[in-house]
Amino acid sequence: MARRTGVAQLPLSSAVFTVEANPERGEVEVFSTDRVTADDFKETFAAIIEKTTYSLEKQEEEVAVGNEDSGVRAVLGAGGQVVEILMPNQSRKVFIHQPADGATEESIRQKFEQFGTIIDCKKLHGMDVWGYVIFGSSGEAAEAVERTKADDRDKGQLEKPRRAKQNSALKARLSWFRRPCTGNAYVTVTSPDFFLKCTKMGVLQVAGTTVKIEEDTVKKNRLLLTGLPHEITDGLIKESLLIAGKETDERIVTFINILRTRAVEARKTTW
Repeated sequence: MARRTGVAQLPLSSAVFTVEANPERGEVEVFSTDRVTADDFKETFAAIIEKTTYSLEKQEEEVAVGNEDSGVRAVLGAGGQVVEILMPNQSRKVFIHQPADGATEESIRQKFEQFGTIIDCKKLHGMDVWGYVIFGSSGEAAEAVERTKADDRDKGQLEKPRRAKQNSALKARLSWFRRPCTGNAYVTVTSPDFFLKCTKMGVLQVAGTTVKIEEDTVKKNRLLLTGLPHEITDGLIKESLLIAGKETDERIVTFINILRTRAVEARKTTW
């Protein structure tokens, strides 16, 4: 493999540095036009390496699972680790429609960070939309869309299904299974009266298990359920809440986010 050479001026002095890297051997050689103390040199390059490493670790990529037409994508994080498997109707990207006058990246972040971790927020120019927000998970993106669809401004709309590129350098064998529940779940409801009734109950019977139910301190009109069994579904939680709260309108429960273990069984077979 050929050596790679780059030239840069670093904030050590007026010195210009030539950096030669040999990826095959994992070696980097640096030459300077000026004399620089070893301590200054190490300190400056340590900061650059730390910043670059942090940036690379945060990068994630979606690749197709199976053929590109399947619509199923794997989100790959640092080291090729599978972060999440996305079905054709799922996405972590939310486009922002009908932006408020003077909407900025900061204002969009402030509104949407209440729904989950924001990986990226970017304004697009020359487009019909303000831009987009990428969340840490598809569940967070879905909640953001659900909770803003009735807003007059800064509405979220999930990215439409698209074809992901195939990564010819990676083949994975995936075993599909439902990840176990961590024991916790968030439930968003529309009725303040029903919300108050649920919090007053304190406990709830779900699939034969006594579950603690309380108000979420982070988001308004959201319940926090703890002590759920590992094998649980949205339907069982909704049914238990409606029965306990003596409510017949299913639309009163708008969103259920079951927190599941992040491990996805995947074995890399070819690199």
